[in-house]
Amino acid sequence: MNLSFNETELEVVRLAAGREGMSPASWAGRQVMAVAQHVLVPVSRDAGDVLRELIAVRVHLRETVTALCALAVAGRAGVTRSRGAHPGRGRQSEA
Repeated sequence: MNLSFNETELEVVRLAAGREGMSPASWAGRQVMAVAQHVLVPVSRDAGDVLRELIAVRVHLRETVTALCALAVAGRAGVTRSRGAHPGRGRQSEA
């Protein structure tokens, strides 16, 4: 099988192969097999941009949920503490 790339495409293939410690030919062959076996579905550039944006939103959502969980835990700790003596406050005596 012969594959041909323009200079820009070949540079992309070289960079991707280098990230995975593979030769460009091996990397391209693996990608071709993944597409043929329906393991990897090629997408258009626009769809790729949308997917990247969705992934970024998912990461942001996960960070937000983690922060909200931390606030909920801190809030529960504050409720427990407020039922007992308040730190830094002594009991007020009735005069």
